[in-house]
Amino acid sequence: MNLQQEMAGTQALRFIPPHSTQGHLPCAVGEGDIAPDFTLINAEGRLVNLSEALTRRPVVLGFYEGRWCHFCNRALKAMEKAHFSFNKMETLTIMISPHTAEYIREFKGEKRLTLNLLSDPGNCVAEAYGLDYAVPKEIRRIYLHMGIDLKRYNGDASWRLPMPARYIIDQDRIIRYARITPGHIQQPEPTDLLEVLQDLRI
Repeated sequence: MNLQQEMAGTQALRFIPPHSTQGHLPCAVGEGDIAPDFTLINAEGRLVNLSEALTRRPVVLGFYEGRWCHFCNRALKAMEKAHFSFNKMETLTIMISPHTAEYIREFKGEKRLTLNLLSDPGNCVAEAYGLDYAVPKEIRRIYLHMGIDLKRYNGDASWRLPMPARYIIDQDRIIRYARITPGHIQQPEPTDLLEVLQDLRI
């Protein structure tokens, strides 16, 4: 079963209502743009800087909403399965969420992930990439009823999240591939990213 089939199954279960963005796609960075630089803390407590990482190899960069999002967890599972293949292509894989460093560390250990998980406090990096949005009030009430308290997970009361996205960034910090999925379901297959990396030969 591929990622899209798993996503369709998750949608049918209706664990988490898809967010309403009222048909609006933010002005996100895209192919050909210079990727905004950042320095964030990872699950191991170390600072990771994009520009410094790119001196060694290209980066596959992803944004996800959090550990409570079943759609995101499916996508992370698929990325984890492909992590060895990304490493073989000498590419660093980074996944970013607004969770606090504590929750990032706990989640990585719980799921036994080898992916590089980074904490983006206040969605500052997501905002720089044009991905952050405010969760509608009606969805907030549903989340709280289900025990999903973003203030606790993210350490702030903004109720802002990043749209799921994937980027391939070359060593000149140029975005060579960009895919944003506001509706969660059509997130790119890791095999798609691997094919792009092979075609680009970066």
